[in-house]
Amino acid sequence: MSTCPTHDQLSRLALGTLPPGEVDRVASHIDRCAACESEMERLDAGGGDALLTHLRSSGAASSLSEDQSPTAVGPGTVLGDYLIEGLIGAGGMGQVFRASHRRMKRDVALKVLSPGMLRSVEAIRRFHREVEVAARLVHPNIAMAYDAGEHLGTHYLILEYINGPDLASLVKERGPQPVARAVDLALQAARGLAHAHRQGIVHRDIKPANLMLDGRGNVKILDLGLSRLQQSDAAPGSAGPAGSGQDSGSADDASNPALTLAPGSARRGSILGTVGYLAPEQAEHPEAADARADVYALGCTLYFLLTGHNPLVLESVARTLAAHRTQPVPPLARYGVRVPRRLEAVVRRMMAKRPADRFESMEDVVAALERFTPAARRQRIRLALGGAIALLLLAVLIGYPAYTRKFSSRGAGGPPHPATATRPAPEAGQVPMDAATARRLQAQWAQCLGVPAETANSLGMRLALIPPGEFSLSIRQRIRLTKPFYIAACEVTVRQFRRFATATGYRTRAEREGAIVAGRDGVQTNVNWQHPEFPQTDDDPVVQMSYEDAAAFCEWLTRQENQPYRLPTEAQWEWAARAGTAADEYWDYKAQSAAAYAWVAENSGGHTHPVGLLKPNAWGLFDMHGNAAEWCSDYYAEWPARVNVEDDVREVLVDPSGPSFGRTRTLRGSAYRSPQSSTGVQARGHFDRSYSGFGFRIVRGVAK
Repeated sequence: MSTCPTHDQLSRLALGTLPPGEVDRVASHIDRCAACESEMERLDAGGGDALLTHLRSSGAASSLSEDQSPTAVGPGTVLGDYLIEGLIGAGGMGQVFRASHRRMKRDVALKVLSPGMLRSVEAIRRFHREVEVAARLVHPNIAMAYDAGEHLGTHYLILEYINGPDLASLVKERGPQPVARAVDLALQAARGLAHAHRQGIVHRDIKPANLMLDGRGNVKILDLGLSRLQQSDAAPGSAGPAGSGQDSGSADDASNPALTLAPGSARRGSILGTVGYLAPEQAEHPEAADARADVYALGCTLYFLLTGHNPLVLESVARTLAAHRTQPVPPLARYGVRVPRRLEAVVRRMMAKRPADRFESMEDVVAALERFTPAARRQRIRLALGGAIALLLLAVLIGYPAYTRKFSSRGAGGPPHPATATRPAPEAGQVPMDAATARRLQAQWAQCLGVPAETANSLGMRLALIPPGEFSLSIRQRIRLTKPFYIAACEVTVRQFRRFATATGYRTRAEREGAIVAGRDGVQTNVNWQHPEFPQTDDDPVVQMSYEDAAAFCEWLTRQENQPYRLPTEAQWEWAARAGTAADEYWDYKAQSAAAYAWVAENSGGHTHPVGLLKPNAWGLFDMHGNAAEWCSDYYAEWPARVNVEDDVREVLVDPSGPSFGRTRTLRGSAYRSPQSSTGVQARGHFDRSYSGFGFRIVRGVAK
């Protein structure tokens, strides 16, 4: 082109609506024209091809007209089972609409190829690659893909609808984040990326704009359009050294300009990713970048969250790329941010120039960032206080005889005992309670005890405080629990059990002896927690557990944290599951259907799902009605019904723990194979302690 393209041409190129015949001419001009390159960067700033990003302030996306799309995609369009309601974002490759499933009435995000890309074979191929990547990933910190299809020539991908800001917008609106908050956001993203890497997927475009927050504050990783699939014969997560993996679409990336440039990057035909977050090796050899490139980009993102500044962005793209190759990372103190020196060391290591100098894997990043969580800090404080108290007790024991003799010689009768003020405890709970009353009671007991209503342990496991109370067990035995306790908000996950197995070398009974499962695909042998009869993620509940396996996990965690962990009694489990209700289901359970609260036969697809995805009960507990049946500590027996013959009133059992001996242990709750009709809190069973096939959650006492 002898003259610069118009603003409209540049906008349409950024949105992916420029006809393919014009793409090469305009792109070639931009490569030689600094002014047009700068204008493209301005158009692409802050959004790129990120799923669900808000419309850019320029309003260019809103100018799309229906006649630009062969199928007139827009509000009111029906694609398969989905009714499009409105445009919420657009980028270089696609447009994202808010839509709803016509029968399920579920809001979703519907991504389609931009109208100008529908005639590009390579663009369609890349879109299909995104669909393939999305289908592999099921994780609480990755935007979930529900469906994909083609309707009248329009290719679409159905994703989880996330109604929240991306992290770039969050920092822009609220400024740099507090240290604890920034670490938490980066840690959530690291967990999602670790899962992707284990599936053999490298994202290659991690940046604040590609990380969104849902309504509950959970980070969701977006935009898999640049993700690379490792070789199919490579083990999941074995990204290997730079240059060892092969991209299933790398040949396309090397030859097609529209495919190889991510919005916001420098030069077409040479770079995949976003300048400012590109690892040096990814800028030079994008086809060879492995999982450690994501480590680098996440380090840049954490730096941005802490300071509000991209660490190595200069006045031109070329100088920015050079800075990432050669310049040291500026200290966080340059922007007035004070963090622990160990945390700054973590950021610097994530952003090391050489891949070999970074963390070897995203799992290592997760472990490093977890050391700065509130739960880890509380654990260090507890250990320090424990040591100080031990020294104090030793000093008292050594000095106590002389101390008492001194007071006795004065006739004082021993040392004085100062009066201690006590705070009156709230009343115990009584079934029935509505959800608001149950939550208020939980908060009152937390305040009285001086402990949080929800806490976390060294495994990142969330624990909810359960107040004492009285209720009728599902077999109509009256129960009174007099002590508050913490119970895990979710079932123990594959990731958490792996920490135990790796640390101790523990092998479950199913691993030692082999388990046989008769499933819908026939009989499967040698099934165990690492290889169940269905695909699973690290955030699924661990299954194929015997009672012995669950008890061994509790014993290990007790030693690790010096806190008493165990399986819940049957009474504790049901009191926690009821959360105040006298019915057999959660609040409005029948009105909202099992799918709102439980993974059961009707919605599970015959397998478990990541914990915490569905709705919790009033005390913040997930999956009590489904996903995996759970071991309890009690021996199994029919509860004794002690009846006063005169008035036919059953005696109240106080803090029961079941019979003192027996042949089998109790199971509570339903599982992913259970029909909806049997998923109430009354679901109960029993098996020998050595029988494998179930999951579990744990309880812990409340420290006084």
